[in-house]
Amino acid sequence: MRQEKLTHIPPSLALRKAVEEIDDLAATKASESAVRQLVEDLNSRIVAAIRTGISGPRISVMPLNPDKVVAEWHRRG
Repeated sequence: MRQEKLTHIPPSLALRKAVEEIDDLAATKASESAVRQLVEDLNSRIVAAIRTGISGPRISVMPLNPDKVVAEWHRRG
């Protein structure tokens, strides 16, 4: 992995990182519907992880409020 410059983080930490970066990723979207789809996809991953478990440290994130992410997207736009 080191030779190929690959990194691996546990899935639970990857979810936490995705939540932390959602506003930056949303800012790259061209429409409100695309932002809502982004949040819906992430929320589906979070719910599945909570329901079935996931490797890595304990999950410390909850599904996001799409309206709050959209409001931040509008504010940045």
